[in-house]
Amino acid sequence: MTYKSKFLMKSRVDEYFSKLGIRRAGDVKDDVIKWLDKQVEANIQQIIDILPKKSKGKAKGELKRKTIMKDDMKQLT
Repeated sequence: MTYKSKFLMKSRVDEYFSKLGIRRAGDVKDDVIKWLDKQVEANIQQIIDILPKKSKGKAKGELKRKTIMKDDMKQLT
């Protein structure tokens, strides 16, 4: 059974490895996609973590805004 990626197009990953001249064994292809998916998910969570949060009342810890702004991205670089 093949792994269904949440974030990546497998064909693009395959294309990139081919462009670099790197081959992957058949039994490791799904493992590479799973690992890349975990990395993407962790980075998405990192972006969410830098968004401003409410600091008082019942809504403490909830996001103040749900829009990622350019200044937010500057914090990551």
